[in-house]
Amino acid sequence: MNNRCRTCLLIICILTAVACSHSQSQSQSRTEDIFIIPDYTDSPQDKAKLNMPFIGVDVSRDLHPLDYIHSLKEAGIACFGAEKVFWNDIEPASASGYRWTVYDDAVKKIEAAGGDILPTIWCVSSWATEKPSIGNPSSMPQNKFRQRYYDFIRAFVERYDGDGISDMPGLKRGHHYLQIEDEAQNLGDSWIASQALDIYKSDSMQYYRYAAKEYGEMLRSAYSAAHTANPHSKIISFSFNFGDYFNRNPSEVFETNPRMAFLNEIMINYNRYFDIIGVQANYSYTGIPVMIQYLRSRYALQKPVLCADAASMPMIGQYQFEKPDQYEEIYPYLKDKTILAILDKGPEHPRYAEIKLWWEKEKAILCVKKAVIAAGAGAEQISFQFMQTWRGSGSAWLHSDLLSSGPQMGDAEPEGTPRPAVFALGQLIRKVDNFVTIENMNPLPPGEDPYSWNWIYRWKNNGKYSYIAWNETIKNTIDFRSLVSSEQVTLTPIITKMDSDNNPEMQEPFYRNTAAIPIGSIPVYIEVK
Repeated sequence: MNNRCRTCLLIICILTAVACSHSQSQSQSRTEDIFIIPDYTDSPQDKAKLNMPFIGVDVSRDLHPLDYIHSLKEAGIACFGAEKVFWNDIEPASASGYRWTVYDDAVKKIEAAGGDILPTIWCVSSWATEKPSIGNPSSMPQNKFRQRYYDFIRAFVERYDGDGISDMPGLKRGHHYLQIEDEAQNLGDSWIASQALDIYKSDSMQYYRYAAKEYGEMLRSAYSAAHTANPHSKIISFSFNFGDYFNRNPSEVFETNPRMAFLNEIMINYNRYFDIIGVQANYSYTGIPVMIQYLRSRYALQKPVLCADAASMPMIGQYQFEKPDQYEEIYPYLKDKTILAILDKGPEHPRYAEIKLWWEKEKAILCVKKAVIAAGAGAEQISFQFMQTWRGSGSAWLHSDLLSSGPQMGDAEPEGTPRPAVFALGQLIRKVDNFVTIENMNPLPPGEDPYSWNWIYRWKNNGKYSYIAWNETIKNTIDFRSLVSSEQVTLTPIITKMDSDNNPEMQEPFYRNTAAIPIGSIPVYIEVK
């Protein structure tokens, strides 16, 4: 080969390399170029367990319900989630500076009740994001405002961390937990620049994988900002919503849903940038243990698990109800397609009192089951929704409130009146000294029907074991002689309704022989006589 040919070949190789490099940089510019901030590596001692009360409640977008926080405090509920803290709420314009008043007031009310606060930050801005908004959904910051997002997270953490540096005036103690976005996998378009959507929409798996990288880079930025302000910060990942996938206790998991590509990307490649795994528990309680086991085994992560967005009510209407169709006879109102319409109508409907009584009983039952099962599955917190109503009529979420929203929302009770579920959770809190000690005494085998299973859990208080048990489908008797040595035990059903004065209706404990303890769909506490 002569020199001239060698020169031509060299030029072709250089041009090819440059073209490939340019193509690669173009395809990666939206991921590798975002939030160019040095990684923060925390020390092992900062990987502590959650130091929060096990049972929490989300306040909702409107922080007004905090005026009635004393009702939850009296029940022993002491962790409150500010579920939607929008960037725009605190920094409404580029030159506005930070406006802390509304959130400061919320923190003061929660501290006055001796509670902890767990905020969820949403990257929602009318001026700084690629898709400006003052409400949902979140969107990536524009390139020129990436540093501003980092600065906002750092300032937010600094204000409430209790280290004496730029703290909120009057702050009583540090608050160290922060969730970055919620159900981020459902906001795919929000994380992808408009010009890139057409490229990725043709391949749904690639689309969600790319969207996850965008969110992951924002998570990395938030993690770095939070730990720079407060080395003891605990970042919670977005809470992935599996829906009802695990409700029937599948023996295998098929990752065919493209949204799983989003979860895989974050759990595998961005797990350095969160301390706590957030996962949603807003469908049936039966899916919680399988879901947590899946997360543990699939990703080999031993990080604490927080069950977020735990719906306090049955999922009817546009959602699947908690119980499968074959068990409808246990729930006579399930066949009534007008349940939500009656609840929306309020006291003026002739069947309202009847339906409302059933509805609030189901909420109390569901909350207790979810809390017990989450603890027994190894979760370190569960947060219920909501303190008061959310969304509009025709939605089960409108009636998810744990406190009455008052006559203006169609309630017969005065605003702030606790629902039976509050007292049922309070009863559970009094019974269980330490939720971490709850054990599952009858684990559900893979593939077994969870709705015909005897659910049995125990914990130890003052050196003695106590139990709670139920069976979803039929009244049953169970033999407890292998668990306790006493011939008789005391049984106490959970609280499910209120009396005419809006006080919890407590059922008297009764005794039964250990060889034949009756259980049904309403959980019952079992204590050694």
